[in-house]
Amino acid sequence: MRTISTNHFNNVNVLELINHCKETQVITKQRYKELMVNVKELSKDLVNLFNHKKSSSISFENYKMVMDTISYYVNHGINSEKDLIDTKLVAIYERGVDIVSKDIEELKEIYHQLVLNRLNVSNDRYNSILDEQYPNYFKSLNEYRSIFNHTIAKEDLDYPLFDGMSMDHNMYDSTGSDLYLYYLKRFKIENDFCRIFKEDFCQLIKEFEIQHDVENKFLNINFCDLCTNQFIANSVINRNGILLSENDYEYFSKMDRKQVLEIIAKNYNNLSNILPKEIAQYLNLFKEQTIMGFNNFYDHNFDFLVYEQKTKEQFNITLLETSENQLFLRNLCNLQLLNNTEEKVNYIHEKEVNLFDLLDLFDHDIFDEEEFIEYFNSCSSLELSLFIKQLNPSVGKFNEVVKIDDNLFSDFSDEYSWVFYFIEFLKELDGLRRKELEELLNKIKIN
Repeated sequence: MRTISTNHFNNVNVLELINHCKETQVITKQRYKELMVNVKELSKDLVNLFNHKKSSSISFENYKMVMDTISYYVNHGINSEKDLIDTKLVAIYERGVDIVSKDIEELKEIYHQLVLNRLNVSNDRYNSILDEQYPNYFKSLNEYRSIFNHTIAKEDLDYPLFDGMSMDHNMYDSTGSDLYLYYLKRFKIENDFCRIFKEDFCQLIKEFEIQHDVENKFLNINFCDLCTNQFIANSVINRNGILLSENDYEYFSKMDRKQVLEIIAKNYNNLSNILPKEIAQYLNLFKEQTIMGFNNFYDHNFDFLVYEQKTKEQFNITLLETSENQLFLRNLCNLQLLNNTEEKVNYIHEKEVNLFDLLDLFDHDIFDEEEFIEYFNSCSSLELSLFIKQLNPSVGKFNEVVKIDDNLFSDFSDEYSWVFYFIEFLKELDGLRRKELEELLNKIKIN
């Protein structure tokens, strides 16, 4: 298995390389001229190939692609600058073509193994790698101009690996087949690690969705990172697997931070005795990153770990659909006939007007400013939290620490006048009520 990105000539322009060798007197002036002729001959052949042998003219952009292609194969075929002293450039180029071709074969084999052993997960980014992006790349290698497609990376590769996104492929300092092979090797190691826990993996993802009140389908989440944290936490409390019970979580969160970090460091030293060697070596690359995550967990107590939470039905809210038009109009007419604020507030509570109807009633000016404040004062914290959730559905999701402050209010729509009064009401909440509401916003789940 060839190591990726260790070639000293990775991404070096062939003309710059030849010029450098001339300036450092690795090659003679005569040899320099010969190599420049070789480059010209190679570029002429590729231009003819690009134009289907019908023309020798080409745009500057396409000519740059031709030169990048020559550089790519020369970079792969050259062993040292001394190769340029007496080895024909075309021989170096063809050796590079052979090396890249072998990489492509290895890439296809790894991909085939992944397809057979993929995770059963609905995440779009993960599935796109196997169902769209790599198949698209392989398809491009069968096109007439496929030699150029070896050297460029058109796909997003936007499922993040353990160390993050490829960030337009600059993160790994690679392109073309090098990038696709480098990425897929890491993708496979991460996939193999997660498959060790395949019996519990689906349940882990389900608990993750419940805990964070999100669907993993569209999330930019790395499953290897998630499983590593779970695996390490379980190892600290001498449990196997990746699932944690609520009791496990409470026990772990109350352990002494220093003791936990010492156990984690010790357990990392024993990974090769527990996991396949390649996986253990890979996880060790991110040892400090993982330890830092656990250290931050004890600082901030955020949802770093996933655990099977006991069902709390009082926090699972199912909202009713809008009532039939006739019932809505009846409530509206009855409220408009009432002149007393207390009567209006009592009417809404007694009739148990559902949330969506209530918001529609707000839009029909059933209250003035003071009446809105009076109504909000009469609401329970749960009712207030539902108003906030309607104004900002993402609040309290996915590790977000909820704070009732100007940052929260800035995400509220100002389309309706009642929102202004609601914000003014929230600003005047006392500290205890505010804290109660913030905690509730992290707990409730709307079905």
